Amino acid sequence: GKTAGWCSQIPLALGCIFGHVRRVSPRLLIRPNARYECHGDGTCCTTIHLLGPLTKGEAKFVREKAPIALPRSKQKTVVYHDGIEDLIFATRKHRCVFLDDDARCRLHAVVGEAQKPAVCRRFPVGAAKTPHGIRVTLSHRCPCVSIGEGAPLDEQRAMAILASPKTERIAHDVKVGRRVMWRGHKDIRFDDYVAWETVLLEQLDGPDPQPRLCDVLGMDHSQQLPPLRKKTWQAMAERMLAWVEDEDEDDGFFCAVRWAALELRDTRHPWTAPLRPWAWTLSRTAERVQEPCSTRRIFGSWLADYLWAMSWSAEATVYQAKADMVARYALAQRITERLHKTGTRVDLAAAEAIMIVDTVGASDPWEWVLKQLVEAP
Repeated sequence: GKTAGWCSQIPLALGCIFGHVRRVSPRLLIRPNARYECHGDGTCCTTIHLLGPLTKGEAKFVREKAPIALPRSKQKTVVYHDGIEDLIFATRKHRCVFLDDDARCRLHAVVGEAQKPAVCRRFPVGAAKTPHGIRVTLSHRCPCVSIGEGAPLDEQRAMAILASPKTERIAHDVKVGRRVMWRGHKDIRFDDYVAWETVLLEQLDGPDPQPRLCDVLGMDHSQQLPPLRKKTWQAMAERMLAWVEDEDEDDGFFCAVRWAALELRDTRHPWTAPLRPWAWTLSRTAERVQEPCSTRRIFGSWLADYLWAMSWSAEATVYQAKADMVARYALAQRITERLHKTGTRVDLAAAEAIMIVDTVGASDPWEWVLKQLVEAP
């Protein structure tokens, strides 16, 4: 079974001591400069993402409301996904069965935002429990996070998204302990990690003038992939392509893996681009973002949110995470260049590339990459 996986998301900071975090409440911590507003582009409801999982209770509720939300549909609304051994939404034309022609959710219209399944209500917002409180995290697999003038994320909106409508409790995607793996076999106090993180977050997504991301990440150039332990990037690319060889040509997730694999190859000769079944959603993005955005800010915000989410902390050291940031950034730059050459505006190409990279980054193929990455210097 193959699955797009699910991105977890994010830790915390020393507000009063290091000035790192704007502490909005005793419970929630918002990353400085974090912005998010759902514009309804529709990407989140397509098969570039896994439309689930759903609890049995949520599935039962959805089935009960389906006759109202889809009065003329006989198609199943919930199906079993053997790759994750759980329940997910049924799809039609590689989009959620409840998505209408205007990319609006029919189920939302019937039951309201608060009653939708948690995965629909929360994504792309998440929560990471840390010794300093709950960090509110953002996934850039949603283009609404990456591009456009979203509203600053605040405690009230974050609480409305994250808290269970029934219990008002917040489920944690990530839990960070009092010590963080630093480099090699060494660990450090979480407070000391935050002091280091504060500086890097400022460099990634701080006020102008911003340093070059290559300099921040220690790269010679923006498309420089980091070293691997035993495998070559060519071998990793070939393994990814073999993994999706027999899968649907127009399935969003498998297309994302193909895009990533082809750009990871050592020899980047001309090739036929895989399908982009999500392209119609990016057309909606282009309509709402008519003024070009700074790609430096798009990439910087993305990497800052990756660091802040600390989904890497369960199995990686800080410097393995930094190597992962370099790999993702280099891959995103390559895909951005490819899309831009085919006529996509460069900032829109960057947002799409980030969506592809983070989708693949939450999958089994990227686990192969993480096992091979050498810690950053």
